[in-house]
Amino acid sequence: MVNGHSLKALLPVVLVAACSRTPAAGGQPPSAPYTPSPVVAWLDCVECTPAQLAAVAGLRDAAVPELKGVLLSGPPPDRLKGQQDFLEKRWQTLKDYERLHPKQEVPYTQQAYVQMYLQKFVLLNRARAARALGAIGTPAARDALTQAKAQPGLPEDLRDAIDSALASP
Repeated sequence: MVNGHSLKALLPVVLVAACSRTPAAGGQPPSAPYTPSPVVAWLDCVECTPAQLAAVAGLRDAAVPELKGVLLSGPPPDRLKGQQDFLEKRWQTLKDYERLHPKQEVPYTQQAYVQMYLQKFVLLNRARAARALGAIGTPAARDALTQAKAQPGLPEDLRDAIDSALASP
């Protein structure tokens, strides 16, 4: 039998599981193995490794247009839609858990939950794009970072990521 204390201890685990994800297969059939590009693998990594960043940096200027687009505007619409779908399903999982455990109320509406985590997804992707451009370090990559830094109203975390990327050798 589970007591109330155990349920309180379980909620953070459920929330972490609900907010974690692996890259979506991008509409491929389940039987087809999905291998993301090095750029997408880097942008979507959960526990990022130096090897993932090195794979992107190894692409050099070939990766700059995609990374620049993510840095300046966020992930493309298909990746945003995939993340939104994922978050809507995760919210539903939390609500299903709540029905079984009424004292573990989900404190957000679906819209608020999806919006909050979608904004975090965008910011994280933009910051990782900045870091990758810094690792690439070519004139085109540095130009993309400079253009991004000139954008008005950048979140402080993103500005810091851009500054760090520009400071990298």
